[in-house]
Amino acid sequence: MVLLLAALSVMSQAQETRSPVAVVVSSMRPNADTYSSKIAGRVLETLRKEGVGPLLDDSSASRELKQAGVDPKACAGGQSCVAKLAVLLGPKAVVVGIDVGKVAKSLAIHIEAMAADSDEPLATVDFVAPAEKWADKSSSPLASFVTQLKDRLVIKKRPVPVAVADPDPAPTKPLSFSDSPKKQSLEPRPADPGSKPLAGVTTRTKSPKTGAWVLAGASIATAAVAGTFAGLGFADKATFDANRIDLGNGQYASQLTQEQATGLAGSANTKLTIALSSAIVSAALAGVSIVLFTRD
Repeated sequence: MVLLLAALSVMSQAQETRSPVAVVVSSMRPNADTYSSKIAGRVLETLRKEGVGPLLDDSSASRELKQAGVDPKACAGGQSCVAKLAVLLGPKAVVVGIDVGKVAKSLAIHIEAMAADSDEPLATVDFVAPAEKWADKSSSPLASFVTQLKDRLVIKKRPVPVAVADPDPAPTKPLSFSDSPKKQSLEPRPADPGSKPLAGVTTRTKSPKTGAWVLAGASIATAAVAGTFAGLGFADKATFDANRIDLGNGQYASQLTQEQATGLAGSANTKLTIALSSAIVSAALAGVSIVLFTRD
């Protein structure tokens, strides 16, 4: 009898695993589609090597989700949207969302795993890598992500107490009228202001914004470059204009030599072009950082 009770206790504590695990591209950002698909494939392969399964690749999972009327790329990397994708795939399903943005020659990569039975992300990672070397630069972040995810795939249950009969029960006394049930108050007791929150109740926290801060810093630095070259370019242009002579009839001459005038004009154009390009890159970096900062 004791062995039977012990076996039942062990079975009641058996751990379940969240599955299936689907890897999907959860956004559609300019010039990033090719990289998103490759990174999704790399994540899938890493999970497979670590023994995680069953797995659904981006193609299979997207096909199933689109049949349910949802396109994963429409999530724009949003946490709550990726969590809804997991619910559509099953009560214990997990969706790993791949969100990649390309700015100039760099990739801002956000990977997050959401489960159908949890409001909190199981694992998340943000990093920036050169577009040409993303495979080399992603090895360490992906290894950390998969390690984090594997631990959270197990649904840990609380031990279930098993009643054991008292081998020597105390003798019972005969009932008397004084043992009749007493009236109990059904009014709820006031909460103790000093009481601690219940164990297991956690507050929702935001995923790290490391990638967002990196991009914001890069945006500021690039904006400074744009401002510097713009100032130098306009200074050259001002010097060029100050030496122009109006000959009338729409004709102009310059007090500078031909060589000086050509060199000054070329210098102004080059600096203003660099300033404009830097400003565009700065704006793009700022845009991607805002996306990362505002992602729910």
